Amino acid sequence: VYSHRDTPQKRVSLGKLRGVFWIHIGSFALYNLLIGYLLVYRDNQLPEALFFFLAMGFHFLVNDHGLVQHHRQRYLMKGRWVLAAAVFVGWLIGHAIQLTDALISLLYAFVAGGLVLNVLKEELPEDRHSRFLPFAGGAAVCAGLLMFA
Repeated sequence: VYSHRDTPQKRVSLGKLRGVFWIHIGSFALYNLLIGYLLVYRDNQLPEALFFFLAMGFHFLVNDHGLVQHHRQRYLMKGRWVLAAAVFVGWLIGHAIQLTDALISLLYAFVAGGLVLNVLKEELPEDRHSRFLPFAGGAAVCAGLLMFA
């Protein structure tokens, strides 16, 4: 049974959901922009570039899966395009603006920390049944890829 009093609450909660969606997309867009920026400053020899591509590709798949679960319709219509464009825009900015080596190292550290936090958030959630062995295996594979990247 619905009453007129239920309608404003629905609108407020939809507005909150929309706001949460854009906060998620904005923060991941900044994160993806940094990854795109750092692509310019890598030693892009074939084996290292391939390992980095694989590690980041798997990481983007995990992020994509989490965002689809939380914001399915909005993410599929708008969010994924914003995140894909952010990597490209970061790459363009990397060609246009050069930072000092110290700042580049700081950005690498930020991205590495973000990678760890995102993996922990997606792989060890409290509300779902988690399995340690797949998590440890995935972490070991990702660490190995990044060590060779």
